[in-house]
Amino acid sequence: MVKNISVCIFAFLLIACNTPQEKKEVTKEEAPVEVADVTVVEALNLPENVSIRNTDRGKVLVIDPSIIHFYKEKTTMYEGYEDTFSLAKEVLDMNPSVDIILEGHASKPGKAYLYNYNLSVDRSKTSLNYLESMGVNTNRLTVKGLGEGLTEYNTATKNRRLEFIIIEDKNDLNTYQNYIKNIKTKEESN
Repeated sequence: MVKNISVCIFAFLLIACNTPQEKKEVTKEEAPVEVADVTVVEALNLPENVSIRNTDRGKVLVIDPSIIHFYKEKTTMYEGYEDTFSLAKEVLDMNPSVDIILEGHASKPGKAYLYNYNLSVDRSKTSLNYLESMGVNTNRLTVKGLGEGLTEYNTATKNRRLEFIIIEDKNDLNTYQNYIKNIKTKEESN
């Protein structure tokens, strides 16, 4: 089904690009902005039970039934993580030009904010090591810890998590970097 949608989109774009358009004089204010070094990537191939959640920080890989969660103050993952990592690996295998940021998180009811930041980095590293043991090329993976700086969920347990951020091109990376530079990951919270 994904291939059929991709073929339809490609056909539409091909027809649209070859349809004569009325020429309009472009003023300086309306001139298109050129973007350098942008890689165009086709639609992602995703296995069953995997989708993309678009966020302000970029594309988050959503793997059903859940994201990877960790025990309190530990880098040990809850049971079932093997299936989630297998699907993440499958996404990488199906999309050779895609990279993933392994984004580690911690919950606020931890020790100190700096402790939670370091814990989130360690959770990301644990995840990288697991994917490496599965044969994933670590050059396609980036470790990022956000501590308790991005608590999106309503329980502490859900905030002790790892999320996969999809990086298809430089635009995705810029979107991610621009968003997280405003997150306070190493300062004490009030």
